[in-house]
Amino acid sequence: MSRAWLWLLLLVAAFTWFAPLDYNALIRPDEGRYAEIPREMVATGDWNTPRLNAMMHHRP
Repeated sequence: MSRAWLWLLLLVAAFTWFAPLDYNALIRPDEGRYAEIPREMVATGDWNTPRLNAMMHHRP
């Protein structure tokens, strides 16, 4: 009987660990923007100028 409880505990632990993995995807528009700017910096090789959709962003 203890072996069945061990398997049940392992199954619950695995479900608890793996179920929320995709929960924190980039959902809000700001999060996508914050992910795209460094991606474009890597793609262009320009580490000084933040760009979004190939447009430069200047700080006021």
